[in-house]
Amino acid sequence: MYLAGQPADLSIAIENGQPRLSWPSQGASKVYTLQHRTDLSQPDWAPLFPWDQWPISDTAFLDTTGPEAARFYRLAVTERGRARSVTLQETASAASIGSIILFAEIVYGIDIPFAASHSVSVYRIDYETLDGWLGPTVASGALFIPAGMPAAASLLSYQHGTIHLRSEAPSNPGALERNIGLIAASHGYVVAMPDFLGLGVGSTLTHPYVHRRSSATAVVDLLRAVRSSVTGVAAIQQALPHGLSDKLFLLGYSQGAYVTLAAQKEIEEKHGAEFTITASAPSDGPYDLSGTMADIMTAPRSYPSPNYLPYVLLTYNTIYRLFDDPAEVLVQPYAATLPPLFDGMHTGSEIDAAMPQSGIPSEILQPAFLQAFTTDPDHPFRMVLRENDLLGWAPVSPTRLYHCAADDVVPHRNATVAYASFIAAGADTNRVQLVDPDPAATHGTCLFSGVPLILSWFESLR
Repeated sequence: MYLAGQPADLSIAIENGQPRLSWPSQGASKVYTLQHRTDLSQPDWAPLFPWDQWPISDTAFLDTTGPEAARFYRLAVTERGRARSVTLQETASAASIGSIILFAEIVYGIDIPFAASHSVSVYRIDYETLDGWLGPTVASGALFIPAGMPAAASLLSYQHGTIHLRSEAPSNPGALERNIGLIAASHGYVVAMPDFLGLGVGSTLTHPYVHRRSSATAVVDLLRAVRSSVTGVAAIQQALPHGLSDKLFLLGYSQGAYVTLAAQKEIEEKHGAEFTITASAPSDGPYDLSGTMADIMTAPRSYPSPNYLPYVLLTYNTIYRLFDDPAEVLVQPYAATLPPLFDGMHTGSEIDAAMPQSGIPSEILQPAFLQAFTTDPDHPFRMVLRENDLLGWAPVSPTRLYHCAADDVVPHRNATVAYASFIAAGADTNRVQLVDPDPAATHGTCLFSGVPLILSWFESLR
C-alpha cells in the first residue's frame, strides 16, 4: 500500500508494481525532495534512498527502492538560495580594520600580505536551503561588502571552525572570526561567511556537525543568496557598481576546512555550470572521519577536545536515528548530562568539563557499543561516518590542503589520507597539493602560519 502525504495534490500511479509519484510544478526556481516513512508514528520523514539524488527539479519520480507493507510519502519543496532578508549590521572604516590587521600581526604573528584599502559594510543574510533530511529550512550567514570598488569583486567564502555557541556564529556582531571577513573585504573581496545549519540567530535546529551534504548545501545556497543580493540590494549595488567577477575562492579551518572541501565536492559534481572555483584552501580539517578521527575517539588515551565525540554522535543521531535513547550508547551519568549541553547555549569548554576527568572520550560509551564499533567494520555508526568521509574523489579545482604535522587535535594523517585518495582517484598533482605551512604548529596555531600563504596564493590568482 502506498499513500501520498503532503501536499494534497501529490498523486501516485502504479507501474509494474512500483509507484510513480507526480505533482504540479511549484515554480521554475523550486526543487523537490520525496520523503517517506512506513509508520506515521515515526518521528521523521527520510528522503528516498539514495539520498544524494535529491533534490530534483523534475515533477515526477518512479520509486524503485522496493515494496513495503505500507509507505507514506511527503513532498518537500525548496527554493534553494533565495534570500529571505538582507540586514545591515555594521560598517567598519578602513582605519579600524587596519588596527585589526596590526593586532593580528603583533599578537598572533600573522603576516597579512596587504593593507586595508576599503571600508566594509557587514550584512546578515537569511536564506532558504536544505536541512539534514533535504527538506526546506532557513539558514543565515554574514556578508562583507567593500565600498567603492573600481572593478568587479572576487567572491571569497570562509567557513568557520568548530563552535557550540550560536552567539559565536559569524552573523553575530561580536563573533571573533568576523575579523577574517573584515580583513579580506577591506582588500576588495566580497566575503561570505555561513553560520551553518542550527548555529544562526534564532535557529532551533540541532547543528549537523561534520555532516557532508548539509554542510555543502548551506555554503552553496549562501553563495547563491549573495549573488542575488549583489544585484538586488540597492546599497550593495552602490558599493559594487561593477558587481562580482567570476572568481570564487574557498577557505576554511578545522571544521570549516571539512565544510570547504564538502562544498567544493558538491560544486564540482553538481553545480559546475553555476560556479567555477578559482582556488580552494581547506586547512587542518577532519576529512577521514571513519578512520583517523574514529580511531582517536575510541582509543584509551586522553584527547584535547573530548567534546567532539558526543558532538558527532548526538548530532548524527538527529539525521540517521542510530538510537532511540542516549543510554543505549552512553553510560551514566553522561547519557543524562551531555545531551542538554548541545543546545547552542554552552561552550566547548563547558562540555569538555562535563566529560570524564581523564580526557578519554571513549569512557562515555557503553562497553558493548564500543566493542561492536571497534570490531565490526560495518557497524552502523562506522557506516555513517564513512558516508561522510571526504575521500576517494578527484578534485579538479586548484586545491591546496594546508595541514601542520604537529596538529594535536585534527591529526595530519587526515590530510595525507585524503591527498593519497585524491591522487589514486586521478587528481592532477599540479592542481591538488599538500602543504605544511609550519611542521611545529599545533591545531591552535597552524592557521596563523597558513593565512599569509593562503592569501598570497589567492592574490596571485585574483
